[in-house]
Parts: sequence; structure tokens; C-alpha cells
Amino acid sequence: MRIIVLGASGYLGSEIFVQLKKNNIASALYGTSTTRRDNFIQLDVNDNESVQRLYSRIHPDVIIWSLMSRNNEKDLIHTGLNNVLTSINKDALFIYISTDGLFSSGKGSYTEADQAVYLDERNPLSHYTNAKIDGEQIISRTHENHLILRSGPIYGTNAQGRLDHGVAYVLNEISNGNQITRASNIYKTFVHVEDLAVAITKLMMKEYRGILHVGPEQKESYYSFFKTLTNQQKDMMIPYEISEEEATHRAISLDTSFITTKCQTLLPGVFRKVDSRWLNE
Repeated sequence: MRIIVLGASGYLGSEIFVQLKKNNIASALYGTSTTRRDNFIQLDVNDNESVQRLYSRIHPDVIIWSLMSRNNEKDLIHTGLNNVLTSINKDALFIYISTDGLFSSGKGSYTEADQAVYLDERNPLSHYTNAKIDGEQIISRTHENHLILRSGPIYGTNAQGRLDHGVAYVLNEISNGNQITRASNIYKTFVHVEDLAVAITKLMMKEYRGILHVGPEQKESYYSFFKTLTNQQKDMMIPYEISEEEATHRAISLDTSFITTKCQTLLPGVFRKVDSRWLNE
């Protein structure tokens, strides 16, 4: 099995690459990076000729899309994703990492059958989230052999020793003696980076195709997540609530948590609950 990880130098992509290598799944394993790096192929997916040359040389059986660009996600999807999908063989498995942000109604407990809704542009993440929705639609329309994995916020230390920005910031503030405020009524399904990478290695060996909500069974508020993960008492982690009026005005989705029943059936025991013991594992 020839596998390529697009974005293998990134926070999630590097974890996926390491897990694939560790489990010896691929007969040939390749990773790409937008900059020149050891062991990775330099690739700009927005350059169609480069994508076609790479595919003609590698002919991957599995393509994993772990690319993202918060500032230019629309170009990445409408140009880069289209370049990749038009280059690969129709029988190749295409795995796409998507987001919980596409559930902008914010009512929570979403299943795979629930409809994605574009996020209001008042929310600064709208351009990123809405491009992710476009990506799902493009894949579903043009490439039948696909897995779309929707994830909530990804956290934890990856195989390269990198910690996600959100947790790193909170830990730094606490170490400097600063109190942290986090919303107690914004709910997510938080996903550990290692667990998501392990899930991908297992899912590519299974027959399941289509959309899958990944993560543990339990949802957490931002307050409960950071309080539990960092093992902090009330004096350092302070909760607050966002009013419905403020949420509406700022186009904030209060609850984008998943029902992960399908995931738990397919991947029993893979996704850990939030616990301070897992921070550096």
C-alpha cells in the first residue's frame, strides 16, 4: 500500500506520518511539506503541474489530506484540493480531516447525518470553516472512495514534541501565575492528536466510507476541558458564560459536540477522555 500524507510536517500531519511508519502499514510512505524539509517532498498543492508530476511518480493508494490554512483555506480547497482530486486514481482512498465548526446552529449532539451550515461571516473563523464545508462537498461529489473525518479541537503533545497552541498558551499563563478565564457554556468534542492519528491508521484498513464523527463519548466545555487537563483549582481557572445575545451577535456556536456512536463501534478504546495524565503522552 503506497500512502502519501499531504501536510506531513504539520502538527497533525507529523503525528499521522509517525503512526503510519511505526505500524509499518505502507509499502511506501511519503509526506509533503510546503517548505524544503528532510524526508519530505516539497509540494505546493495549488500548483497543478507539481501535483500531477508527483502523482505520476508515486501513484498512491491512499492520500491523507492534513493540510490547513486559516488565512487562505478557500484557495487551498478550491484550487489545491481540486488539483489533487483530479490527479489521483478513482480507486485511491482519499482521507480528509474536517471540523466541528460546520455545525453553526450550535445545538450539540450532532450525528453524521446532520446538515452542515455555513458560518456567519461575523465569526473570524468563518472563512476557514466554510471552506472546509466546500471541501466536503467537492469530495463527496467527485471522489466516491473517501473518508471525511470530522473532529473537534485537537490537543496534546504530538510525536515531534509539539503541543497545540491552545494548551501551550494556558500552561504558559498558569506557570507565570496568571489566571485564565474560559467559557463554561461552549461545548466541544476534544480529540487527542495521537488518538486521531491512530484512528486514521486503523480506518484505512476497514471498509467504512463516507463521513465519520471522531472522538470520545464525552463532551466538555472549554472551562472543564482546561481545568481537567491542567489539573487546576478554581483560583487559576475561572469560568464565565457567554449570553445567548452575545453568541448571536458574534455568531458563536455554543455547542458543536458530536454523537460518536459509529466511531466507538468502529474504533473501540481508541479515543481517551480528557484527563491531566494524558497531557504529555
